[in-house]
Amino acid sequence: MTTRRPGDRHVALGLIDEAVRSGATLAAACRALGPSARTVARWRAEAGEEDGRAGPRRAPVHRLTGAACRRIVETASSLEFRSAGGDATRPE
Repeated sequence: MTTRRPGDRHVALGLIDEAVRSGATLAAACRALGPSARTVARWRAEAGEEDGRAGPRRAPVHRLTGAACRRIVETASSLEFRSAGGDATRPE
């Protein structure tokens, strides 16, 4: 299995476009490079879009309140814990 980097898709699209401009068919360029013609069409359709995932529909029930977050930051920033590691702020 090959590891893909985030820019690989853009590089592949550039190489496929260059091959097509040079006279190759889209199918032939895709066969030479690896992705199917359908994958290339999907990549092009997604090119300018944001991430389509919606995320959670509601906040988790155990989410910290603003007051709790502030208290945690104040405690961790206090003189007693400021230079201590993360283990020092855990309850025993």
